[in-house]
Amino acid sequence: LSVDHPFPVSGSIMDIRVLCAFVVIMVVILISIRLIKVSKIASLFMLWFFIALIPTSSILPLQIIMNEHRTYLPGIGFFAAFIILIYKFTPDKFHKKILPVLLSIIIIIFSGLTINRNIDWRNEFTLWSKTLQNYPNSWKALIARGNTYKEKGLLDKAISEYSRAVVLNSKYTMTYHNRGLAYKKMGLHDKAISDFNKAIGLNDKYVEAYYERGNIYGEKGLHDRAIADFSKAIELWPKYSNAYISRGAVYWKKGFSDKAIADFRIAIRLDPGNTMAQNNMSIIREEMSFSKAIAEHNKAIELNREDSDAYNDRGVTYWKKGFLDKALSDYNKAIEINSKNSEAYNNRGIIYDMKSFHYKAIADFDKAIKLNPKNAGTYRNRALTYRKIGKEELAKQDEEKAKSLMKRE
Repeated sequence: LSVDHPFPVSGSIMDIRVLCAFVVIMVVILISIRLIKVSKIASLFMLWFFIALIPTSSILPLQIIMNEHRTYLPGIGFFAAFIILIYKFTPDKFHKKILPVLLSIIIIIFSGLTINRNIDWRNEFTLWSKTLQNYPNSWKALIARGNTYKEKGLLDKAISEYSRAVVLNSKYTMTYHNRGLAYKKMGLHDKAISDFNKAIGLNDKYVEAYYERGNIYGEKGLHDRAIADFSKAIELWPKYSNAYISRGAVYWKKGFSDKAIADFRIAIRLDPGNTMAQNNMSIIREEMSFSKAIAEHNKAIELNREDSDAYNDRGVTYWKKGFLDKALSDYNKAIEINSKNSEAYNNRGIIYDMKSFHYKAIADFDKAIKLNPKNAGTYRNRALTYRKIGKEELAKQDEEKAKSLMKRE
């Protein structure tokens, strides 16, 4: 038994193998018809074998030429005819005493074979390994076992299996696609692109190959090529939500925020549960709000470059987005313009604390408290920094002071 039988396909009806098979089939059919005179039921069961095969193994072209399960139902006819003929042409003593023993032996043998076959079906790896044991040149089994290696992260072995499959059948697009995925996971982008190119060359409607090649182009910074591939994938499959997400991400990198948002919206509409599209949309909106806020701050600074609060405000916006160095630069400028800007000292102290310059942070908090001793937030900030350098008592004093100021408010 085997999942795949790499049976050679004939290209001509005059092939000797085709002619021999035709002769055998015709002989069996003629015998089945002649059996009508002996046993109509046996004849019917013999013909049933061929009748039941018609839907799956007749004139309709099939990708899988041979498959064992197709004979399960037709096989009933063959075995039923065999039993009927034994009963008809053997003495009573045989089918009453000997036949049951023979059938019991057959059942025991086939039961053992079934149990043994279940071991082969334990998982995909054992199944396809057994197939390759029977048929070492089964390119389908090589691809399937390569897939199991890829899923386990054994990429070198997966690539080896795919490469062997390519030698046996260089026209099967999925082999190149799967090997391309393995190369991609290994970071071998040029080899991956080469395989995706081959897959597309064999099938210019291979959606996944365009999509994966587009992802690699995006990673390499070839944004226009990436967009072209994602657009082709969408053209071939308009409901491919992941292609919209990937194209949207590249549009965003190129600065086309409107196009990016449009693609993410389509992806969300196609797949409402797609968290990646939702997250990307949120990030873009946040980035757009940030860019707009910075633009407003810049405008205020352009109007008055001696406005200490304008620099302080822009520093707060940078700080909230995690741009600590830019925030620090703005706070420095705010203090340079106005050395009595308590908020700028407090905010700069926060940045110093985040950068682990704790004593610089405390010095700024001290200055801020001296300028504005009623700001509870500055005491809380200094308490946090005191605790980081092990000054627990001072931290507690600042926390109590912050609480008393909040109660007065």
